[in-house]
Amino acid sequence: VNFFSPEEKFGKGSLSYVFTKEAEIVETISLDSVCKQNNFEEVNLIKIDIEGHEYGAFKGGAAILSKPNAPDILFEFVDWAEDLAVDRKPGDAQKLLLDYGYKLFHLNNRGYLVQISTPFTKGAAMIMATKKIA
Repeated sequence: VNFFSPEEKFGKGSLSYVFTKEAEIVETISLDSVCKQNNFEEVNLIKIDIEGHEYGAFKGGAAILSKPNAPDILFEFVDWAEDLAVDRKPGDAQKLLLDYGYKLFHLNNRGYLVQISTPFTKGAAMIMATKKIA
């Protein structure tokens, strides 16, 4: 997979050409494969920040994320980042989590979690996804 990371900004990078147009080929592994290879029987929390490519990560975690005891997920939604992902629209990652049975909550500017029923498609938001709240 192409990974775009400028040398002058160590730690910045994306699968989209956000920070540079020069790509480096990197190997990727799915969330389900990581869990299987390491014999993780249970995962409690996933914190993810992959610049708009959350949909692919969530799709690669279908087995673990579809379970009733699936881990909570904390991630950032940013419309411009998801807009750069090929064949995806802003909000698709949130829709996929809803399909897996998650409830979505927005961490508002006062620090409160507020449930959302419709995925964000514009702007930016910190989102908590869980199956542990009835």
